[in-house]
Amino acid sequence: MDSTAKHDGKVLAGLVLTFVAFASIIPDIGFRITTMGFVWTLYRFVIPVSLVFAFVLCQGKSLVKKSSMSFYMTMLMGFWVVYGIALLLISNYSDRHAGFIELLALANGFFVFVIIGMIGISEDGFKKISQVIVFSLNALLLMAFFEIITAKHLPTSFFYDTKANAYNGISPHAATGFLYNVNDFSAMITCLFPVVLVCWKSKLRWISIAALMAVNFINDATACNLAIIACLMFYFITNDKIGQGRRFIRKGLVIAAALAGAFIVLFGQSFLGNRNDILGSLSRQVTNLKNSNGSLWKRVTIYKDSFSGFINSKCIGNGPSSFATYFAKHPSASHLVNPHALLVEILFEYGIIIFVWYVGMIIMIFKKALHCYNCDDNRDNKKQFMMIMMIIIVYVIVGFAPSAFLGYAYQWLILALCCIRLDITKNRRIEYA
Repeated sequence: MDSTAKHDGKVLAGLVLTFVAFASIIPDIGFRITTMGFVWTLYRFVIPVSLVFAFVLCQGKSLVKKSSMSFYMTMLMGFWVVYGIALLLISNYSDRHAGFIELLALANGFFVFVIIGMIGISEDGFKKISQVIVFSLNALLLMAFFEIITAKHLPTSFFYDTKANAYNGISPHAATGFLYNVNDFSAMITCLFPVVLVCWKSKLRWISIAALMAVNFINDATACNLAIIACLMFYFITNDKIGQGRRFIRKGLVIAAALAGAFIVLFGQSFLGNRNDILGSLSRQVTNLKNSNGSLWKRVTIYKDSFSGFINSKCIGNGPSSFATYFAKHPSASHLVNPHALLVEILFEYGIIIFVWYVGMIIMIFKKALHCYNCDDNRDNKKQFMMIMMIIIVYVIVGFAPSAFLGYAYQWLILALCCIRLDITKNRRIEYA
Protein backbone atom coordinates (compact mmCIF):
# COMPACT_ATOMS: atom_id res chain seq x y z
CA MET A 1 0.00 0.00 0.00
CA ASP A 2 1.50 3.38 -1.05
CA SER A 3 1.65 6.45 1.16
CA THR A 4 -1.43 8.00 -0.50
CA ALA A 5 -3.51 4.91 0.23
CA LYS A 6 -2.28 4.89 3.82
CA HIS A 7 -3.21 8.56 4.17
CA ASP A 8 -6.67 7.92 2.73
CA GLY A 9 -7.11 5.01 5.13
CA LYS A 10 -6.30 7.27 8.07
CA VAL A 11 -8.79 9.87 6.86
CA LEU A 12 -11.51 7.25 6.48
CA ALA A 13 -10.68 5.79 9.88
CA GLY A 14 -10.89 9.27 11.39
CA LEU A 15 -14.29 9.79 9.79
CA VAL A 16 -15.54 6.51 11.25
CA LEU A 17 -14.33 7.49 14.71
CA THR A 18 -15.94 10.92 14.44
CA PHE A 19 -19.21 9.45 13.21
CA VAL A 20 -19.31 6.89 16.00
CA ALA A 21 -18.38 9.48 18.63
CA PHE A 22 -21.10 11.91 17.55
CA ALA A 23 -23.78 9.22 17.33
CA SER A 24 -22.72 7.82 20.71
CA ILE A 25 -22.95 11.12 22.54
CA ILE A 26 -26.37 12.04 21.14
CA PRO A 27 -28.15 8.69 20.76
CA ASP A 28 -31.63 10.01 19.91
CA ILE A 29 -30.72 12.63 17.32
CA GLY A 30 -32.14 12.43 13.80
CA PHE A 31 -34.77 10.15 12.36
CA ARG A 32 -36.99 7.80 14.34
CA ILE A 33 -38.39 4.96 12.19
CA THR A 34 -40.54 2.28 13.81
CA THR A 35 -40.29 -1.30 12.52
CA MET A 36 -42.61 -3.83 14.18
CA GLY A 37 -42.53 -1.88 17.43
CA PHE A 38 -38.77 -1.24 17.28
CA VAL A 39 -37.64 2.39 16.94
CA TRP A 40 -34.57 3.02 14.79
CA THR A 41 -32.54 6.08 15.83
CA LEU A 42 -29.32 7.46 14.38
CA TYR A 43 -27.24 5.70 17.04
CA ARG A 44 -28.86 2.30 16.52
CA PHE A 45 -28.39 2.63 12.78
CA VAL A 46 -24.92 4.19 12.60
CA ILE A 47 -22.96 1.90 14.91
CA PRO A 48 -23.67 -1.39 13.08
CA VAL A 49 -23.13 0.32 9.71
CA SER A 50 -19.83 1.79 10.95
CA LEU A 51 -18.78 -1.68 12.11
CA VAL A 52 -19.30 -3.06 8.60
CA PHE A 53 -17.51 -0.05 7.13
CA ALA A 54 -14.54 -0.53 9.49
CA PHE A 55 -14.47 -4.26 8.67
CA VAL A 56 -14.23 -3.53 4.94
CA LEU A 57 -11.73 -0.71 5.48
CA CYS A 58 -9.39 -2.89 7.52
CA GLN A 59 -10.06 -6.09 5.55
CA GLY A 60 -11.23 -7.82 8.72
CA LYS A 61 -7.93 -7.34 10.55
CA SER A 62 -7.92 -5.94 14.06
CA LEU A 63 -4.94 -3.89 15.23
CA VAL A 64 -5.68 -4.36 18.92
CA LYS A 65 -3.09 -6.36 20.84
CA LYS A 66 -4.44 -9.24 22.91
CA SER A 67 -2.94 -7.71 26.03
CA SER A 68 -4.42 -4.22 25.49
CA MET A 69 -7.12 -2.52 27.54
CA SER A 70 -9.32 -2.21 24.46
CA PHE A 71 -9.09 -5.97 23.92
CA TYR A 72 -10.04 -6.78 27.51
CA MET A 73 -12.96 -4.36 27.38
CA THR A 74 -14.09 -5.77 24.03
CA MET A 75 -14.05 -9.27 25.46
CA LEU A 76 -16.13 -8.11 28.42
CA MET A 77 -18.70 -6.42 26.20
CA GLY A 78 -18.92 -9.40 23.84
CA PHE A 79 -19.39 -11.87 26.68
CA TRP A 80 -21.86 -9.49 28.33
CA VAL A 81 -24.08 -9.41 25.25
CA VAL A 82 -24.01 -13.20 24.78
CA TYR A 83 -24.66 -13.78 28.48
CA GLY A 84 -27.51 -11.25 28.37
CA ILE A 85 -29.12 -13.10 25.46
CA ALA A 86 -28.99 -16.35 27.44
CA LEU A 87 -30.56 -14.66 30.48
CA LEU A 88 -33.24 -13.08 28.29
CA LEU A 89 -34.28 -16.56 27.10
CA ILE A 90 -34.45 -18.17 30.55
CA SER A 91 -35.49 -15.28 32.79
CA ASN A 92 -38.97 -15.13 34.32
CA TYR A 93 -38.73 -11.36 34.77
CA SER A 94 -37.15 -9.95 31.59
CA ASP A 95 -39.51 -8.03 29.36
CA ARG A 96 -38.59 -9.39 25.94
CA HIS A 97 -38.96 -6.13 24.03
CA ALA A 98 -37.31 -3.91 26.67
CA GLY A 99 -34.63 -6.55 27.21
CA PHE A 100 -33.84 -6.59 23.50
CA ILE A 101 -33.51 -2.79 23.48
CA GLU A 102 -31.11 -2.91 26.44
CA LEU A 103 -29.04 -5.65 24.80
CA LEU A 104 -28.89 -3.57 21.63
CA ALA A 105 -27.44 -0.67 23.65
CA LEU A 106 -24.84 -3.06 25.11
CA ALA A 107 -24.13 -4.49 21.64
CA ASN A 108 -23.59 -0.99 20.27
CA GLY A 109 -21.11 -0.37 23.10
CA PHE A 110 -19.38 -3.60 22.05
CA PHE A 111 -19.34 -2.39 18.42
CA VAL A 112 -17.68 0.88 19.49
CA PHE A 113 -14.77 -1.02 21.04
CA VAL A 114 -14.48 -3.34 18.01
CA ILE A 115 -14.45 -0.40 15.58
CA ILE A 116 -11.73 1.35 17.54
CA GLY A 117 -9.72 -1.86 17.59
CA MET A 118 -10.10 -2.47 13.86
CA ILE A 119 -9.05 0.98 12.67
CA GLY A 120 -6.13 1.07 15.06
CA ILE A 121 -5.08 2.83 18.24
CA SER A 122 -3.59 6.20 17.36
CA GLU A 123 -3.10 9.63 18.88
CA ASP A 124 -4.87 11.09 15.85
CA GLY A 125 -7.98 9.03 16.60
CA PHE A 126 -7.83 10.04 20.26
CA LYS A 127 -7.68 13.73 19.36
CA LYS A 128 -10.55 13.41 16.89
CA ILE A 129 -12.88 11.83 19.43
CA SER A 130 -11.85 14.39 22.07
CA GLN A 131 -12.64 17.25 19.70
CA VAL A 132 -16.05 15.81 18.85
CA ILE A 133 -16.84 15.38 22.56
CA VAL A 134 -15.91 19.02 23.27
CA PHE A 135 -18.05 20.24 20.38
CA SER A 136 -20.97 18.01 21.35
CA LEU A 137 -20.97 19.06 25.02
CA ASN A 138 -21.06 22.74 24.10
CA ALA A 139 -23.88 22.06 21.61
CA LEU A 140 -25.82 20.21 24.32
CA LEU A 141 -25.31 23.10 26.76
CA LEU A 142 -26.69 25.56 24.20
CA MET A 143 -29.69 23.29 23.75
CA ALA A 144 -30.08 23.06 27.53
CA PHE A 145 -30.20 26.82 28.00
CA PHE A 146 -32.69 27.12 25.14
CA GLU A 147 -34.92 24.67 27.04
CA ILE A 148 -34.40 26.47 30.34
CA ILE A 149 -35.25 29.89 28.92
CA THR A 150 -38.15 28.88 26.65
CA ALA A 151 -39.47 25.72 28.38
CA LYS A 152 -39.74 24.18 24.90
CA HIS A 153 -38.73 20.52 24.70
CA LEU A 154 -38.37 17.78 22.12
CA PRO A 155 -41.03 15.02 21.94
CA THR A 156 -38.56 12.65 23.66
CA SER A 157 -38.57 14.85 26.80
CA PHE A 158 -40.65 14.18 29.92
CA PHE A 159 -41.66 17.85 29.85
CA TYR A 160 -42.96 17.80 26.27
CA ASP A 161 -46.52 17.50 27.57
CA THR A 162 -46.33 19.54 30.78
CA LYS A 163 -50.07 19.23 31.41
CA ALA A 164 -49.83 15.45 31.61
CA ASN A 165 -46.66 15.31 33.71
CA ALA A 166 -45.67 16.67 37.09
CA TYR A 167 -42.09 15.98 38.07
CA ASN A 168 -41.83 16.26 41.85
CA GLY A 169 -42.18 20.01 41.78
CA ILE A 170 -39.27 20.58 39.39
CA SER A 171 -40.08 23.33 36.94
CA PRO A 172 -40.52 22.42 33.25
CA HIS A 173 -37.83 25.10 32.77
CA ALA A 174 -35.27 22.31 33.07
CA ALA A 175 -33.09 20.55 30.52
CA THR A 176 -33.48 17.04 29.15
CA GLY A 177 -31.84 17.47 25.74
CA PHE A 178 -32.61 14.49 23.50
CA LEU A 179 -33.22 12.31 26.54
CA TYR A 180 -36.30 11.72 28.67
CA ASN A 181 -35.28 12.70 32.18
CA VAL A 182 -33.42 15.62 33.80
CA ASN A 183 -31.16 13.27 35.79
CA ASP A 184 -30.34 11.26 32.67
CA PHE A 185 -29.35 14.41 30.77
CA SER A 186 -27.26 15.79 33.63
CA ALA A 187 -25.53 12.43 34.01
CA MET A 188 -24.61 12.45 30.31
CA ILE A 189 -23.15 15.96 30.15
CA THR A 190 -21.31 15.45 33.46
CA CYS A 191 -19.65 12.27 32.14
CA LEU A 192 -18.23 14.33 29.27
CA PHE A 193 -16.94 17.10 31.55
CA PRO A 194 -13.36 15.77 32.23
CA VAL A 195 -12.63 15.65 28.48
CA VAL A 196 -13.56 19.33 28.11
CA LEU A 197 -11.53 20.28 31.19
CA VAL A 198 -8.32 18.64 29.94
CA CYS A 199 -8.48 18.37 26.14
CA TRP A 200 -9.95 21.79 25.36
CA LYS A 201 -7.07 24.24 25.71
CA SER A 202 -9.19 27.38 25.39
CA LYS A 203 -9.99 29.43 28.49
CA LEU A 204 -13.60 29.29 27.31
CA ARG A 205 -13.78 25.84 28.85
CA TRP A 206 -14.31 27.48 32.25
CA ILE A 207 -17.44 29.16 30.90
CA SER A 208 -18.66 25.76 29.65
CA ILE A 209 -17.95 24.16 33.03
CA ALA A 210 -19.80 26.95 34.86
CA ALA A 211 -22.71 26.54 32.43
CA LEU A 212 -22.67 22.78 33.02
CA MET A 213 -22.91 23.24 36.80
CA ALA A 214 -25.71 25.78 36.31
CA VAL A 215 -27.69 23.29 34.23
CA ASN A 216 -27.18 20.60 36.86
CA PHE A 217 -28.24 23.07 39.55
CA ILE A 218 -31.45 23.88 37.71
CA ASN A 219 -32.03 20.16 37.06
CA ASP A 220 -31.55 19.52 40.80
CA ALA A 221 -28.83 16.98 39.89
CA THR A 222 -26.91 17.20 43.18
CA ALA A 223 -24.78 14.09 42.61
CA CYS A 224 -23.57 15.43 39.26
CA ASN A 225 -22.38 18.74 40.71
CA LEU A 226 -20.71 16.95 43.62
CA ALA A 227 -18.85 14.83 41.02
CA ILE A 228 -17.71 18.00 39.23
CA ILE A 229 -16.56 19.62 42.50
CA ALA A 230 -14.64 16.46 43.46
CA CYS A 231 -12.93 16.41 40.05
CA LEU A 232 -12.06 20.11 40.14
CA MET A 233 -10.41 19.63 43.54
CA PHE A 234 -8.54 16.63 42.14
CA TYR A 235 -7.56 18.67 39.08
CA PHE A 236 -6.14 21.63 41.03
CA ILE A 237 -4.20 19.39 43.41
CA THR A 238 -2.65 17.19 40.71
CA ASN A 239 -2.17 20.08 38.27
CA ASP A 240 0.12 21.71 40.82
CA LYS A 241 2.35 18.64 40.72
CA ILE A 242 2.56 18.77 36.93
CA GLY A 243 4.24 22.15 37.31
CA GLN A 244 2.07 24.39 35.18
CA GLY A 245 3.47 27.35 37.09
CA ARG A 246 0.57 29.79 37.34
CA ARG A 247 1.30 33.07 39.01
CA PHE A 248 0.38 33.26 42.68
CA ILE A 249 -2.34 35.91 42.27
CA ARG A 250 -3.94 34.18 39.31
CA LYS A 251 -3.92 30.85 41.08
CA GLY A 252 -5.38 32.45 44.20
CA LEU A 253 -8.23 33.96 42.20
CA VAL A 254 -9.04 30.65 40.53
CA ILE A 255 -9.02 28.75 43.83
CA ALA A 256 -11.08 31.49 45.52
CA ALA A 257 -13.65 31.33 42.71
CA ALA A 258 -13.79 27.54 43.02
CA LEU A 259 -14.28 27.74 46.79
CA ALA A 260 -16.96 30.41 46.36
CA GLY A 261 -18.76 28.24 43.85
CA ALA A 262 -18.55 25.25 46.17
CA PHE A 263 -19.86 27.38 49.06
CA ILE A 264 -22.84 28.55 46.99
CA VAL A 265 -23.65 25.00 45.90
CA LEU A 266 -23.29 23.56 49.39
CA PHE A 267 -24.83 26.31 51.51
CA GLY A 268 -26.70 28.73 49.27
CA GLN A 269 -30.43 28.74 48.68
CA SER A 270 -31.56 28.10 45.12
CA PHE A 271 -33.44 30.98 43.58
CA LEU A 272 -35.30 28.51 41.34
CA GLY A 273 -38.20 26.74 42.98
CA ASN A 274 -37.02 27.63 46.50
CA ARG A 275 -35.16 24.34 46.78
CA ASN A 276 -32.91 23.92 49.78
CA ASP A 277 -29.15 23.90 49.97
CA ILE A 278 -27.29 20.60 49.66
CA LEU A 279 -26.04 20.24 53.23
CA GLY A 280 -29.44 21.10 54.67
CA SER A 281 -31.05 18.61 52.31
CA LEU A 282 -28.56 15.90 53.30
CA SER A 283 -29.18 16.56 56.97
CA ARG A 284 -32.93 16.15 56.49
CA GLN A 285 -32.42 12.99 54.45
CA VAL A 286 -30.39 11.42 57.26
CA THR A 287 -33.19 12.29 59.70
CA ASN A 288 -35.78 10.86 57.31
CA LEU A 289 -33.70 7.70 56.95
CA LYS A 290 -34.04 7.12 60.68
CA ASN A 291 -37.79 7.71 60.40
CA SER A 292 -38.16 5.37 57.38
CA ASN A 293 -39.17 8.01 54.86
CA GLY A 294 -37.61 10.35 52.30
CA SER A 295 -35.64 9.73 49.11
CA LEU A 296 -32.49 8.48 50.88
CA TRP A 297 -34.52 5.87 52.75
CA LYS A 298 -36.15 4.83 49.47
CA ARG A 299 -32.77 4.35 47.82
CA VAL A 300 -31.30 2.39 50.70
CA THR A 301 -34.42 0.21 50.77
CA ILE A 302 -34.36 -0.51 47.02
CA TYR A 303 -30.64 -1.38 47.28
CA LYS A 304 -31.40 -3.92 50.04
CA ASP A 305 -34.33 -5.39 48.10
CA SER A 306 -32.21 -5.51 44.94
CA PHE A 307 -29.55 -7.54 46.73
CA SER A 308 -32.24 -9.95 47.93
CA GLY A 309 -33.46 -10.25 44.33
CA PHE A 310 -29.91 -10.94 43.20
CA ILE A 311 -29.59 -13.73 45.79
CA ASN A 312 -32.94 -15.16 44.70
CA SER A 313 -31.60 -15.43 41.14
CA LYS A 314 -28.87 -17.75 42.51
CA CYS A 315 -26.42 -14.94 41.73
CA ILE A 316 -26.68 -15.42 37.95
CA GLY A 317 -28.86 -12.31 37.43
CA ASN A 318 -32.52 -11.75 36.63
CA GLY A 319 -32.01 -10.82 32.99
CA PRO A 320 -31.88 -7.66 30.83
CA SER A 321 -34.37 -4.93 31.73
CA SER A 322 -35.87 -7.13 34.47
CA PHE A 323 -35.74 -4.62 37.31
CA ALA A 324 -39.14 -2.97 36.82
CA THR A 325 -40.87 -6.27 36.06
CA TYR A 326 -39.41 -7.94 39.16
CA PHE A 327 -40.47 -5.16 41.52
CA ALA A 328 -43.90 -4.97 39.91
CA LYS A 329 -44.38 -8.61 40.96
CA HIS A 330 -42.48 -8.25 44.25
CA PRO A 331 -43.11 -4.63 45.33
CA SER A 332 -40.45 -2.94 47.41
CA ALA A 333 -41.42 -0.96 50.49
CA SER A 334 -39.73 1.97 48.75
CA HIS A 335 -42.28 1.74 45.88
CA LEU A 336 -39.36 2.26 43.45
CA VAL A 337 -39.08 0.20 40.28
CA ASN A 338 -35.73 1.55 39.10
CA PRO A 339 -32.28 0.79 40.55
CA HIS A 340 -30.98 4.38 40.88
CA ALA A 341 -27.42 2.98 40.86
CA LEU A 342 -25.40 1.56 37.97
CA LEU A 343 -23.65 -1.13 40.02
CA VAL A 344 -26.94 -2.24 41.58
CA GLU A 345 -28.44 -2.44 38.10
CA ILE A 346 -25.60 -4.62 36.82
CA LEU A 347 -25.55 -6.93 39.85
CA PHE A 348 -29.31 -7.43 39.85
CA GLU A 349 -29.79 -7.94 36.11
CA TYR A 350 -26.55 -9.67 35.03
CA GLY A 351 -25.25 -11.39 38.12
CA ILE A 352 -21.94 -11.82 39.86
CA ILE A 353 -19.75 -12.72 36.85
CA ILE A 354 -20.47 -9.57 34.86
CA PHE A 355 -20.43 -7.44 38.02
CA VAL A 356 -16.97 -8.58 39.15
CA TRP A 357 -15.53 -8.38 35.63
CA TYR A 358 -16.94 -4.90 35.05
CA VAL A 359 -15.81 -3.50 38.43
CA GLY A 360 -12.41 -5.11 37.88
CA MET A 361 -12.06 -3.33 34.52
CA ILE A 362 -12.97 0.04 36.06
CA ILE A 363 -10.39 -0.45 38.82
CA MET A 364 -7.77 -1.59 36.30
CA ILE A 365 -8.30 1.49 34.12
CA PHE A 366 -7.87 3.78 37.14
CA LYS A 367 -4.77 1.93 38.40
CA LYS A 368 -3.08 1.94 34.99
CA ALA A 369 -3.83 5.66 34.54
CA LEU A 370 -2.37 6.37 37.98
CA HIS A 371 0.74 4.32 37.17
CA CYS A 372 1.23 6.12 33.84
CA TYR A 373 0.69 9.48 35.55
CA ASN A 374 3.46 8.74 38.05
CA CYS A 375 5.88 7.37 35.44
CA ASP A 376 5.48 9.82 32.54
CA ASP A 377 7.34 13.14 32.71
CA ASN A 378 5.56 14.74 29.76
CA ARG A 379 3.20 17.47 30.97
CA ASP A 380 0.51 16.90 28.32
CA ASN A 381 0.57 13.14 28.83
CA LYS A 382 0.22 13.54 32.60
CA LYS A 383 -2.84 15.72 32.08
CA GLN A 384 -4.45 13.08 29.88
CA PHE A 385 -3.81 10.35 32.46
CA MET A 386 -5.26 12.72 35.05
CA MET A 387 -8.30 13.06 32.77
CA ILE A 388 -8.77 9.27 32.74
CA MET A 389 -8.75 9.18 36.54
CA MET A 390 -11.28 12.03 36.63
CA ILE A 391 -13.51 10.19 34.15
CA ILE A 392 -13.59 7.18 36.48
CA ILE A 393 -14.31 9.38 39.51
CA VAL A 394 -17.18 11.11 37.69
CA TYR A 395 -18.41 7.82 36.26
CA VAL A 396 -18.71 6.20 39.68
CA ILE A 397 -20.45 9.16 41.35
CA VAL A 398 -22.76 9.89 38.42
CA GLY A 399 -23.76 6.22 38.35
CA PHE A 400 -26.04 7.05 41.31
CA ALA A 401 -27.82 9.92 39.52
CA PRO A 402 -30.10 8.45 36.83
CA SER A 403 -32.88 5.97 37.53
CA ALA A 404 -31.22 3.48 35.15
CA PHE A 405 -27.96 3.72 33.22
CA LEU A 406 -27.21 0.67 31.06
CA GLY A 407 -29.49 1.67 28.20
CA TYR A 408 -27.44 4.76 27.37
CA ALA A 409 -24.77 4.93 24.71
CA TYR A 410 -22.38 7.67 25.77
CA GLN A 411 -20.86 5.78 28.72
CA TRP A 412 -19.16 3.23 26.45
CA LEU A 413 -17.58 5.95 24.32
CA ILE A 414 -16.05 7.53 27.44
CA LEU A 415 -14.61 4.20 28.59
CA ALA A 416 -13.34 3.52 25.06
CA LEU A 417 -11.56 6.88 25.15
CA CYS A 418 -9.80 5.84 28.39
CA CYS A 419 -8.72 2.53 26.86
CA ILE A 420 -7.45 4.25 23.69
CA ARG A 421 -5.19 6.58 25.66
CA LEU A 422 -3.75 3.79 27.81
CA ASP A 423 -3.12 1.62 24.73
CA ILE A 424 -1.34 4.50 22.96
CA THR A 425 1.10 4.66 25.87
CA LYS A 426 1.64 0.89 25.86
CA ASN A 427 2.15 0.78 22.10
CA ARG A 428 4.64 3.63 22.25
CA ARG A 429 6.66 1.84 24.95
CA ILE A 430 6.71 -1.37 22.88
CA GLU A 431 7.77 0.63 19.80
CA TYR A 432 10.72 2.26 21.58
CA ALA A 433 11.73 -0.83 23.56
